[in-house]
Amino acid sequence: MKMLPAKVISVDELDKDFRVLRRIGLENDFETFKQAVSVEPTRLSGIVRLQGIGEEFYPVYKARKFRCKALNRGGNSGIRVIYTYNPSINEVLIIEIYYKEDKENNDMQRAKKYAIKKN
Repeated sequence: MKMLPAKVISVDELDKDFRVLRRIGLENDFETFKQAVSVEPTRLSGIVRLQGIGEEFYPVYKARKFRCKALNRGGNSGIRVIYTYNPSINEVLIIEIYYKEDKENNDMQRAKKYAIKKN
C-alpha cells in the first residue's frame, strides 16, 4: 500500500533564513524540494542523518543535494536544508535552510529545539 505524501510545515525562523537567501532566488526550487521530501522524506538523494540529537527523538536530516536553478550548479548548489520527519503523523518539519558559503554548518541548537520526541 502506497502512503500519502507527508504534510510539510516549517518553523518560524525559516522566514529569517529566506530573507538572508532572497538574493539567490530559490522560492520555486524550495517548492520543488518540499514536494520531493513529502513523497520520500527518508530516502532522498544526498540526505544524511545529523548526529548528536539523541535516540529518544526522530532523526533529523540534512539535505545536501538541493537543486537551485539560480546558482546553475544542479544538486551541488551549496544550499542545505535541515528537517525532521514524524512517521506517526506523516509530517515533515523543515527546521533550517542555509547557504554553505555563508554559514559553515547547521544550527545544532535549533535542530535540537525542534527535534520531535518519539512516543
